[in-house]
This record gives sequence, C-alpha cells and structure tokens, in this order.
Amino acid sequence: MFVECVRGLWGVGGWGPWTRSLVCGRREIRDGLRGRVVCQVEGRFGSGEEESRVLRDGLVGIRSGQKGEQQRALLAVRKLPPQDALRLLEVALEESKFEFVRATAAVLLGQLEGELSEEIQDRCLHKLVDILRGDKDYGVRAAAAAGCGYLEDPRAVQALKAAYREDDQWQVHFAIVVSLGNIRDREAVEFLLGLSKSPQLNSLVMQGIIGALGEIGDPRAIPFLISQVRQVDDWTTRERLISALEIFASQDVTVLNAIEHLKRDCRTPQDSAPRSLPDSQAPYNPSFTMEDVRQHLERSMSRMSDVKDAFEDLVARCPEGTRGEFRNVLRQLKTGSTAEKLVASVRLRTYPDELIRESVKLCKLQGDSSERVRSAVLYLLSQDTTALIDALRRDPDQSVRSGALNVLVERNQPWDEQVKSACIDAFLHDPHWLVRLVAVSAIGAMCVGDHQAEDTVANALLPGGIRGLGELDCQVVRRYCLTTLGLLGATRHLSRMVGFLQSPDSLTRVRLAAALGMIDAPESVNALELLTLDTSPDVVEAARKSLAHLQNY
Repeated sequence: MFVECVRGLWGVGGWGPWTRSLVCGRREIRDGLRGRVVCQVEGRFGSGEEESRVLRDGLVGIRSGQKGEQQRALLAVRKLPPQDALRLLEVALEESKFEFVRATAAVLLGQLEGELSEEIQDRCLHKLVDILRGDKDYGVRAAAAAGCGYLEDPRAVQALKAAYREDDQWQVHFAIVVSLGNIRDREAVEFLLGLSKSPQLNSLVMQGIIGALGEIGDPRAIPFLISQVRQVDDWTTRERLISALEIFASQDVTVLNAIEHLKRDCRTPQDSAPRSLPDSQAPYNPSFTMEDVRQHLERSMSRMSDVKDAFEDLVARCPEGTRGEFRNVLRQLKTGSTAEKLVASVRLRTYPDELIRESVKLCKLQGDSSERVRSAVLYLLSQDTTALIDALRRDPDQSVRSGALNVLVERNQPWDEQVKSACIDAFLHDPHWLVRLVAVSAIGAMCVGDHQAEDTVANALLPGGIRGLGELDCQVVRRYCLTTLGLLGATRHLSRMVGFLQSPDSLTRVRLAAALGMIDAPESVNALELLTLDTSPDVVEAARKSLAHLQNY
C-alpha cells in the first residue's frame, strides 16, 4: 500500500510526483512545489432519489466482502453530498478487511466534494486522527496522514507531530511531513527543522521536509535550506530544494545565490548519460568561418522543417473530426508548461496506441526536464516494453524508475524473460532503496517457480547480500525479501528465512511470520509456534494468523 500512499501525495505514473491527487470525482492537475491546483474538474451531485440509490448501491458493495466490489463502491463518493459520502467511507473503514480499500477511504476522507459543514469537518478530522493513531496497517496510517493534509485543517498539526514520534514506519513519516506542508501552519516549522537534524533520516523523508518548509514559506527555514545546497547529492532533491528556495527569492540575496549555484549544478535527465550534442547545441568554436555558420543555419532550418512536417503528418493520420483537438494536444505536449503537458498527456490517452507512441517520440517527452511529465508518459507507453525498460535503467529519478517497474508488472502479463531480467537487475543494482523495494515485490508476482529468482532474493538475506545501500535502507529491503520468498513458496530457503526469528527488528519478525504462512511445510509451523511466544503483540498476531491459514490450507 505504501506505493499508493506515495502516489496519492506526490504521485507516480498516473500519480506523477507532486502532480495528481488521488480522488474519485475531483480531478486536479497541480503545478509548483507541492502542486498548486491549476486545473480542476468538479463532480456533480444528482437528485435526492439518485443519491439515495447511489448510497444504497455503494453500501451493498462495501458489505459484499469482495475487494473489487468495495473498490467500485468507493467510486460512488464523487456522486454523493458530503454527509452521505462520509457515511459510506466510515462503513468502508469499519468493515473492509482489505488494506488498499481502507487506505483509499482514509485519503478520501480529506477530499469530500462540496462545502463541508463544521460537523462533517470535525467527524472527518477525528476519524483520520483515530486511524493515524491506531490502525494496524502502516499503509492505512500513511493514507490517514495524507487525508489530514488534504483536509488542510490546522487542528491536525498536533496529531501529525505526535504520530511522527510514535510511529516507526518511514512511509508514515513521509506522509506526515508532506501533509504538514500542505496545511501550511507555521507551528510546524520548528518541528520540521528538528526532524531534519536526525542522522538516520530517510532520503525521501528529507525531500518531504524540504518541500514542506517551502510550502509553509516561513523565513526561519532559510538558513537550513541554504545549508543543504552543498550537501544534496541527487538530482531530485536538488530540484525540490530549488523550488523551496524560490519561495524566498525576494527576501534574501543569499537565497538567489544559492538558487543560481543549484541551477548550474543541477543535472537534467539529458545529462545523466553521455551523448553527442546536436549542432544547435554545439559549443562555440572560435575557428568557425562564415561558411561554417551558413551551413550550420541551413542544417538547423532543415531540422525545423522536418519536425514541422512530422507534426502535420501525425495530425493528418487522426480522424477528420478530431484533428484540431489533436493538434492542440501535440502543441501542449511539445511547448507547454509542466501543468499543460500533464493535462495534454491525460487527453492523449483517448487516441490510438500508435498515435500515442509517435506523439511521445515526436515531443521527446521521455527526456522532459520534469520527472512529473516523464512519470505520466509511462502509462502512455504501457505496451512498449522496450521504452519502459529503458526508463527503468536510465532515468535519473527514482520515482520514475519505480513507476516504470509498476507499469511493467501491471500491464505486461504474461511476463516475458526480458521483463523478468530487467526487474531482477533493478533489484540487484539500482542505487535507490525505493526502486529495489518495488523490484523485489514485483519478483514475488512474476517469478513463481523460478528457482534462479528465488536464489537471488534469498542471497539478499545474507550478511552483505544487499550492496550499495545504507544499513537502514537494507533493513527495509530485507523485510520485503522475506515477503517475496513467501509469495514464491521458497521451501528451499526456509532455513535462511527462519534465521530471522531472533532479529531485533520487530517489523522484520512480523514480515517473517506473514511469509511463513504462505509456505506449507513443517519448518514453517515450528517457526510460527515460536513466534507466537514473541514479546511483540504484532508478531504474535501475525504468527497466529499464519498458523490458522496453514491449518486450513
């Protein structure tokens, strides 16, 4: 569920970073640091009779006990007035056993349509705070934190700060800091600055802190932001830092100097791999003659003409009645702002696959300077395995790479060896923990019965088996390795898995208990019986559930 929560806050793919909110019925295209709303399409409420029918059908779907029916039922939220939508969401939160459904309902609590009465606002806030404090699934807690951010109620600040201190999941921490920025209450500034000093802070949480301080816009954040100029070492964080500093550009000349330094240093996706510069970008050569200049201009004009011809040829292949609209979409994709490109990429989905692929290529969207645009492009290329694998291997932004993995897994079934190989390679070599986490989860879905894939994941459980990451990030990835081995039914590696019975990390032991419940073997039962005696209530509960599952298997 973490990926869904991150997408709801920053978005990946269909939820590109900091661009699209996870709503049913209100579509928002955002631009800026967290994402200012620049385009919004509101839902419409129907008649009273229709609303009653919609609510009734929604409640039937929620109470069906089927995940698909419950997900479809949540779509009714956009057709209901706030009081009925809230009732539907409360039932989903209380009765659904599916983490994804409850997490979606939690986010939607912060995004009800229309003007909210004081009573409805209070009920939403109190429900979100209760979930944040007590839900057993960290994905749902992270979604509740996101819901508080969307609700934009300053009363949530104290609850969010308390939850950060009490929760040990970085996914929840990330959702909290982004939501504090969304609420824009200056009371959160000192808290965020204090968090930034933690020596073991997750890199994604640090990005969230930088963004939140920019959103709040309090000058107390300026010294910290400037101190980060020479410390950030990845392209994504530099881009976040530039956006945050630009909020203060008119207040301090040192801010302007810092922005200039970052922009000189900030690599773009095109800089991430060696390439030859086209003539129009070639460095100045003092030995150029006028003849050289003339030839250079002729070649440039020729290229411009070729692009214009390709543009019109593509428009001509569109059905007659839609050519004008398609031409506008192409213009926005090629020359529009980030927000305009995001809107155009959504509109482009309605055209045939062949036109989509050629439009992406003509407008060079895979090399766009915004990772939000590159993320949106992934879903346009869902049938182009080669392009997706190229994004997975070459894009400088971890959210785009993980998004490419998600699209490969979701849209390319049955999975061929090329996709499996790319996924395993990302798990072994990607420099960012988030991509490795998504990759090992994907291996669990696509490599059942593949002993070589099992061995690769099992080897990551050995000391030093995960290379290129910090110890805290390795710990998170190892937890997901245990889950994946359970999904793969890796009986051959049970002894290695059972070695984590004594792990000092309770979350690792919870993962182990859940994974053992997927492997029907005497060794699993023996280990689970030991875990029922664990000192952590969460571990005991997971072990008991797994034992019950094996007994009914």
